[in-house]
Amino acid sequence: MLEISSGESTTMAVCFVDIVGYTARSRALSEEELVAWVEEFEATATGVAIDHGCRVIKTLGDAVLLVSDDPVAAAESALHLTLKGEDEDDPFPRVRAGLAVGPVVARLGDVFGPTVNLASRLTTVARPGAVVLDDEAAESLSGGYSLRRLRRTSVKGYSRLQPWLLREVSV
Repeated sequence: MLEISSGESTTMAVCFVDIVGYTARSRALSEEELVAWVEEFEATATGVAIDHGCRVIKTLGDAVLLVSDDPVAAAESALHLTLKGEDEDDPFPRVRAGLAVGPVVARLGDVFGPTVNLASRLTTVARPGAVVLDDEAAESLSGGYSLRRLRRTSVKGYSRLQPWLLREVSV
């Protein structure tokens, strides 16, 4: 668990994993079905994050925010969840993920700062089934991954964001 902070920052990998098509799907479900679907998403995402050595900071209904001191652990969690969502035989929903590495302020069990905002913005850039990284996250991964530079884009707060698409290299 994150400690209460006096405002000092620490470098962390921050990842948002977001359900694709949540609004449309939620409209088609009864209240009970929606609650069960979201609870299953949250439980599965939390289990995968913990299995990879990450900490879940919070769930946001259609998204999970996780952090790790190790960018590889965060990348592995994101890849695992996006691949799981692409498996048509798995009830886990399709997801997209954004991962950024940088300074984070931890306070009262939550995390704050530009790195958290950047990870959220990267999630909006990601296509379904994709993990998109910032420059810092891309630089921190080596071996076993394929990184492809995507076109620079503008998102709220970032006029020339350079995203990277992360793929696991098949052996």
